[in-house]
Amino acid sequence: KDEVVIMDMEAGIEHLGRGTAKAVDALIIVVEPGWRSIQTAETVRKLGKEIGVEKIFVVFNKITSKKDENFLMKNLKGFDIVGSIQLSENIREADIKGLSAYEHDKLFVEKIGEIAIAIENKIEI
Repeated sequence: KDEVVIMDMEAGIEHLGRGTAKAVDALIIVVEPGWRSIQTAETVRKLGKEIGVEKIFVVFNKITSKKDENFLMKNLKGFDIVGSIQLSENIREADIKGLSAYEHDKLFVEKIGEIAIAIENKIEI
C-alpha cells in the first residue's frame, strides 16, 4: 500500500479505450508542443474521467523555448500541469546509443525529481 508504480504506456489512447487503465490512481499525460499532442491530451483526459480517473496531470516535453511553454499553457487550460522537460541533445544521443537517458542528462534527472515531488504533493501516497 505504501508503494508507487509508474507505468509507461504507449502513446495514444488505445489502452484507455480498452479499459486497461481502470485500476490507476492518476494519469500523467506527456504533451509536446503541437496540436495533435494537445488533442490527444484532451481525449486522454475525457476517457480517463469516463473510467473514473480523477487525478490527471500534464508534463510538457521537448520544450525548446518559452514560446513552446506559452503555447501549451494557453491551449491546455484546465489541466493540472506538474512540470516541463526541455528538448535535450543528451537524451537524443542516449536513445540513439540505446543508453538510459537517466544516466546521461543531469538536468533531466532534476526535472523528473521536481515532477515527482509536484505529483506527490497532489495525491495521497
